[in-house]
Amino acid sequence: MTTKKTDTVPLWKSAEKIAAILEKQLAPTAKVEHNGFLPVIGMPNRKPRQCDVVITYGQEPRQSIAIVEVQKRRKKPDINTFHGWLRKMSEVGAQQLICVSALGYPQSVIDEVAMRVGPTVKLMTLEELESVAEPGRITMLPYMVVNTPNYEFEEIGPVKFNERVNVETVEFNSDNKIFSIGDNTECINLIELTTSALKNTLPSHFIKQGVVEPDTYSVELAFSMENELWFHHQGQRTRIDKWSIKLRVTVKRQVVNIPMTQFAYRQEFQDGVLAWIATTRLPINGKDREVQLVFKPDEKGFLQIAATM
Repeated sequence: MTTKKTDTVPLWKSAEKIAAILEKQLAPTAKVEHNGFLPVIGMPNRKPRQCDVVITYGQEPRQSIAIVEVQKRRKKPDINTFHGWLRKMSEVGAQQLICVSALGYPQSVIDEVAMRVGPTVKLMTLEELESVAEPGRITMLPYMVVNTPNYEFEEIGPVKFNERVNVETVEFNSDNKIFSIGDNTECINLIELTTSALKNTLPSHFIKQGVVEPDTYSVELAFSMENELWFHHQGQRTRIDKWSIKLRVTVKRQVVNIPMTQFAYRQEFQDGVLAWIATTRLPINGKDREVQLVFKPDEKGFLQIAATM
């Protein structure tokens, strides 16, 4: 008896396996569903469309959806298969389509994404998917890492004043409002001063993409005349010339989805390369801000995020 040769890929490369990979690589707040069904927008009588993987971000009404379609045969997905995936994305109202193929893509599909469709579609191979280590590299749906620093004082150094003052020893606690900055007449206490200075002093490595574990650092806040820091005592104020405070800072991180409106796209040349510019307005920290994402083709022609503005 002979067995019919199947053209499906092994089980470890199935859509179910890909869903498990995505669960580990996406932002923790993303919901990943294997073999999901989504209704057709505006057509309640149509049967829901089956999607290999459905990724859901956020909650209604500010919810974003990406669908993942997997090429399960031992060949590259042709242009007709790709067009079918595009129709499905449109019918279910998804914001992004992620295509996964074991053998890559024909040039016709790569060109269509790069020139006509744009960053709403992400072309990936299984090898690329399995090698991704950071959230955000798979999907463009935005999120941010919120850093909450907590600190304790390790050492409060001696204060050098800009001029001679009649202050031998001043005892105060952290609640005394005896400092002011610049021309601001409102006095603040040591905690308020330290918290404000810390926001501008945290080094860039405090923000690590995809890292949510707390980190602990030693930080030295150095005040000088340029800071225009004033000390208030007995009705007089004196500028502080030099002062340092050493802290032990623990930064706790949380990945938070950013609710977004629909992206708008345009094409323009960036550094001699035709790039896609995605523009959207995002409510971040209570303020409506415009964010631009620049997508450029890599050496294989696939669109990748190149910059954020």
